[in-house]
Amino acid sequence: MPLRGAILSRIHKYIADIQPRDDYRELLQLALIFLGDVTENGGKFKQPGAMHHARWLSKALYSLKVWMFRGQFKLSAKEEKGLRSICIFVVMHYIDLWYTASLPIKAPANALECLKNMIAFSKIDSRISKDVCDKIKNHLWYLSEHTVGFSFFDEGVQIEELRKMVNSLQNREGSEQVLPRLGIPNVQVLGLSNLSDFVTNLSFYPCPLTFSTRILSGGGRVKAIN
Repeated sequence: MPLRGAILSRIHKYIADIQPRDDYRELLQLALIFLGDVTENGGKFKQPGAMHHARWLSKALYSLKVWMFRGQFKLSAKEEKGLRSICIFVVMHYIDLWYTASLPIKAPANALECLKNMIAFSKIDSRISKDVCDKIKNHLWYLSEHTVGFSFFDEGVQIEELRKMVNSLQNREGSEQVLPRLGIPNVQVLGLSNLSDFVTNLSFYPCPLTFSTRILSGGGRVKAIN
């Protein structure tokens, strides 16, 4: 599926879910319009609201609106180029991160995938790529050996990667020192890493033998129920 089609499919999926706030839905609608899809709300725009310094979501809303009405603003070529890059970042990456942030089982994969995507995003805008990488590398606690185990219940993780994770769980010794998060001096290192590279025998306690057997035999997945 082409990139635009894949992004549109995910956005429509998020819209189908119940959103707790109107601005959550508005961001999705603006993203669809940005991509040329006006089927959700007929291409209508809401009146601008408050600009929150504590919530980056409002900046995403304003960036998309300013870009779509850029003909009514006096923007320099540099400003227009920067605004375009921000909008592409929002639609390609920020939306997926924001709308899955409440799902802890997806946190390890999201953190790793975000870093990989931002390394690749340097081809579009190296400054945004560097700024996001510098920020997120300070928030890698979900990739520590004690919390990466959430990914065993993430249905988005491919079965082959799950098998590698189980192998690491059974054969890789963990560290006796408890680290709150990973210390990664060079984020480029993560560009070649997978979830299984962070799993140790401390990532799932007690060791889920039944779960391991099902994965290794090519069986189904296990779902955690609270």
